[in-house]
Amino acid sequence: IEFIFEKVLDQIRKHETHLVEVMLSELEKIEGIQIYGPKDPQKQAAVISINVAGEDPSKISYILDKDFDIAVRSGLHCAPMAHQTIGTFGRGTVRFSFGYFTTEEEVYKGIDALKQICKRIR
Repeated sequence: IEFIFEKVLDQIRKHETHLVEVMLSELEKIEGIQIYGPKDPQKQAAVISINVAGEDPSKISYILDKDFDIAVRSGLHCAPMAHQTIGTFGRGTVRFSFGYFTTEEEVYKGIDALKQICKRIR
């Protein structure tokens, strides 16, 4: 709590919003990526859910971890009703989460990994 008050919530939100903006902007350019949720970084939490070319989200999560050392979550994320709403119930999504200590370099690493995965699938 001291850290949060020290850094000021606005600084933390500004950093996370920037990372979301970078990720969303780059994901839009990758063929085969389905993005769920608002495309406006100002209306988006520091969490982005995607799917890749109809592939199982757990498979994509596994590849990101094993081949690229990138930790994401896959599945229904304890929100099955949300997944019913967006049409992903049963398989879920791959979820990227950003925080104050996430760097822009790490975001680009995730983007590059997804580009490589999409190329493999095609």
